[in-house]
Formats: sequence, C-alpha cells, structure tokens
Amino acid sequence: MKTMLGLFGTLAFSACVSTSSKNSNSELIDKQYAAYNSKDIDRFMSFFASSAKICTVPADICMEGESQIRAHFSEFFSKFETLDAKVSKRIIDQDYVLDWEQLSAVAKNGKAVKLSGISVYRVERGKIASLTIFLNHKE
Repeated sequence: MKTMLGLFGTLAFSACVSTSSKNSNSELIDKQYAAYNSKDIDRFMSFFASSAKICTVPADICMEGESQIRAHFSEFFSKFETLDAKVSKRIIDQDYVLDWEQLSAVAKNGKAVKLSGISVYRVERGKIASLTIFLNHKE
C-alpha cells in the first residue's frame, strides 16, 4: 500500500513532464480504449508490448505476454454485445498514465454490467508495457 501511495503522490505532484510525451502517451491509451470498446482484438493488441503484463486487483487475474493477453481478451470480448469504457479523470507522469474509468457493458445474455476503477498504465517505447487495474465492485 505504501508503494501505491508513493506512486499516486508522484503522479499527482510531478511537474517535469514534456508535453509531447504526455500527449503521445495519452493518445496511445485513448486508441487502446477505442479498440477495447469496439472489441477489435487485433487493434487492441497492437498497443501492447509483446512482453506486456496485465493484472487486475482484487480479482487477482494476471496475464503476461501477447498470447496470454490475446487469449484472455478474445474470450472476454466474446461474452459482450457492447463495451463502453470511458475515462473521467486522467493523470500523466512521464511513462505512467493513471485513469479513473467507468465501464458500462451489456453481456450476450442481456445482463447490464457497470464497473469503475483505476487503471495504471506504464508506457515504454510507444507501447503499453504494463497495466494494473484496481476494480471497484461496489457500483
């Protein structure tokens, strides 16, 4: 927890980030959201490094590398008629993008799903190297 607080403090108070780095990282993440919302697995995967790692908390789901990420999200996308992830707040600090997001979705069985959470992206060399998603299941 102390490490997370340190990261949030760094993200919230850092003022020495170049505008072009902030913009390119923000644009990369926005494009990833568009691919996610359209359930386009090939385009979605194009934004991740081949050795990327994704973890969700508290679900304790972790996947590493292109094949695990592709398999997980291919199955996930197939379960939903619609996905609509939106960012309500964003903080960018160097290689990190922190988003407060809301997800509205409709499953193939017609059930509506609403979640919110914080996603912490680390971008390296123009690709998402890691993503940690902190889900809030209280909505």
